[in-house]
Amino acid sequence: MTLPDFVGAKKALEVIEKIPTVAKQKAHIDFLNDQLKFAQEEIAKLKEERAELLQESQRLSRLLHELEAKEQFVDGGVCLFRKSNGKINDTPLCHKCKLPMSHVDPQYWMCSGCEAIFAHTEIQAAKRKIQQS
Repeated sequence: MTLPDFVGAKKALEVIEKIPTVAKQKAHIDFLNDQLKFAQEEIAKLKEERAELLQESQRLSRLLHELEAKEQFVDGGVCLFRKSNGKINDTPLCHKCKLPMSHVDPQYWMCSGCEAIFAHTEIQAAKRKIQQS
């Protein structure tokens, strides 16, 4: 008499135990759905935060631009002067093009862009005006 092959049956049972049951699959699907819902909520929060940060960034960028524009040039009347680090540059700038003027003659300054000409006395008066303010 031969004994039944229990080793084969044992291996078959081990294989069957590894096969996920419907209940296990449903529990796993429920877990994944919960994780997906959580991730979607987090994404929605992050999108909202991002939108708020973008608005704040744009507001600060505009403010910075306005501040730079105010401090970048000092109006001397007939011309502008560049201001950097609290110091005013001696070179006059054209009001129209904001390009530097050249001292073409002891009595005249000329814009390097539009070639507008200004009397030396006008430029000196503008410099004094700025120094006094």
